[in-house]
Amino acid sequence: MASVLSTSRLKNVKTDLTTTDVTTVYTCPALTVSVIQSMLVSEDSGNADAITVTITNGSDVFSVYKDKAISSKGTEELFTRDLILTSGDIIKVSPLAFIAKALVSALKEFPNFNASIDPNQNKIVYKKYFHIGFAVDTPHGLMVPKIRDVDQMSIKEIGEALKKTSKLCRELKIDKKEFFGGSMTISSLGGIGGTFFTPIINPPEVAILGVGKTFDRLVKIKGKIVSRKILPLSLSYDHRLIDGAEGARFCVYLGKCLGKDFAFKLAV
Repeated sequence: MASVLSTSRLKNVKTDLTTTDVTTVYTCPALTVSVIQSMLVSEDSGNADAITVTITNGSDVFSVYKDKAISSKGTEELFTRDLILTSGDIIKVSPLAFIAKALVSALKEFPNFNASIDPNQNKIVYKKYFHIGFAVDTPHGLMVPKIRDVDQMSIKEIGEALKKTSKLCRELKIDKKEFFGGSMTISSLGGIGGTFFTPIINPPEVAILGVGKTFDRLVKIKGKIVSRKILPLSLSYDHRLIDGAEGARFCVYLGKCLGKDFAFKLAV
């Protein structure tokens, strides 16, 4: 049996989880804003277990943790910062917002990807900013505007910027200067379909990330066959600056950045 302690500004809530069924720990009352300051999960049966935590509003479901491991007789603190809930508030973010934030983390770890080659002076220019380009499909053709200083933005802010910038592109109201000065570009075909593809680098950038449509695949985890969502990622890079081994390490690191714990830390 595991016990969950959820603390808001006004009260403590304790729930005993005696089954594997979905259990409601806390419901935000109508016309109310609740601040979850801490959530502790304890395993007291002597058998290591795992817990999944979600926030729901109607048919909308936001996954906070999925299969978070809890050691035997152990206690895990899930929240380290305040999580604000409001009645009727529906948490919706674009997957691209998470990918952009994870990409920034990878760019910091692999600075060769956040660089350009200056052909006139024959030198490498390393960028200290993180401006992420997004390929936008419009009736007027493909456009690649930049979302600037993504490293300083929250997931919500990135999602709002994506929506606003895409709208400006489709209405031909985007400022031309927004097409220049990028760190790296994301080309997503998830809304159309397809899996892996070969995205074309957007000069003078030296790499581009292609994102396909997620699909289900049966995988073996801890001796059990389970269904998991697979996100196809394709990476193109300039071999004058990045070799195959570094490209592979970049992909592995990015995959870890897109893991459930990292995504949760970004969200809160």
